[in-house]
Amino acid sequence: MPQVMTTMRPAQLSVGSYVRVRFGVLDPDYPDLTIGGWEGTIVRTNDRKKAPCLVRWDWNTLAHADSAGQARRKQDGLVFEEMWLAEEDLSLDPSSNC
Repeated sequence: MPQVMTTMRPAQLSVGSYVRVRFGVLDPDYPDLTIGGWEGTIVRTNDRKKAPCLVRWDWNTLAHADSAGQARRKQDGLVFEEMWLAEEDLSLDPSSNC
């Protein structure tokens, strides 16, 4: 009997998923700032084509994030604690305890 090869689909990102931003990803609002390695939890999703995942940053990311970036967001009236991102910019973080 011939073997049937199956392909494993990558785990789907969903609300509650703890994620890490892939290295090389830039802040969508400030493309001169990198956010690669930032970690947080997906708190909301929608059908946006470009950025369907709202990620709320964890305490460690917030504590170590660039203060200049935080000041720019605040000055421009943007929320710093969370950000809408594309699924391809994120990966599930298997090392999390969440």
